[in-house]
Amino acid sequence: MLDGAELALAIASVASPKSDSTEALDSALIRYEQVMFARGNETAAESDATMTEFINEEGTARGVAYMRSQFAMHQSPPE
Repeated sequence: MLDGAELALAIASVASPKSDSTEALDSALIRYEQVMFARGNETAAESDATMTEFINEEGTARGVAYMRSQFAMHQSPPE
């Protein structure tokens, strides 16, 4: 959703009913894409690290241990 909102802002920043030039739009889209691709690269690297951590012979045990620790951390104390 962030990508869509930023794309809309990039287009709106150069939209003008009096102009039919595509140069300003092209420039705004290039700036938008640079930010979007950088964010996408970060997300892909995080995804790769997660897959490397959990998708292997020991991954299931690690995944279960992680989920248990998260559950214990967020569980409400008994009243």
